[in-house]
Amino acid sequence: MTQTLLCFAMSETIHHIATEADWNAALKTGLYRGPTLDSEGFIHCSTREQLSATVARHFAGMSGLVLLWISAEAVESILKWEDTSGHGVFPHLYGELPTAAVIRTSSFAVEADGAVDWTSVLS
Repeated sequence: MTQTLLCFAMSETIHHIATEADWNAALKTGLYRGPTLDSEGFIHCSTREQLSATVARHFAGMSGLVLLWISAEAVESILKWEDTSGHGVFPHLYGELPTAAVIRTSSFAVEADGAVDWTSVLS
């Protein structure tokens, strides 16, 4: 069962992990769709506190990744906080992400065991 929570601070920054190729394509059009908007109906996002677990679970051993820092206030689509995986309540963006809502990006790679040097990514 999916639990939906709509209460959050609009000034909050949320994050999404994209591939460099997907992000560069979005910069040309001004809109980011991500790989799950069509298949699941939303773009998966995380809070800063959720990043380590998200990366370890879904991106271990990958390079060419970009962490998007998203202003929740600037997002034009519906943003819901949902528990769909049993791993906690995560922000889900139900629509395209305007690249203008991304206030910062950080490139990074993930070790095979899911480890990331967050000091260089989040500083």
